[in-house]
Amino acid sequence: MEEIPDERDSFFEEAFDRLGYAIDIESQRQRITVHPFLTICSARLASWNWVGILRNRSASAWKATENQAKFKFAQDVSIKDAVDRLDRAFILVSSA
Repeated sequence: MEEIPDERDSFFEEAFDRLGYAIDIESQRQRITVHPFLTICSARLASWNWVGILRNRSASAWKATENQAKFKFAQDVSIKDAVDRLDRAFILVSSA
């Protein structure tokens, strides 16, 4: 997958959209789990060095998902850690 950037980008975008859909369905059923949020954070961290990934998704969409995760799972150390790592990575990429 890493050899074909266009395919990689489309796979990542589809995965993000599906996870967002899962989050929406869980919210409608008044049931929410940490798993889709952690998956999104992990995939986003893994994608920092993939050309095109962050360009395709608006920064506000990423931040909204991260803020929702922090709010819904305020006591979850794994979410706090993942979002903190994303914030640090974003600062490093932005300043480069």
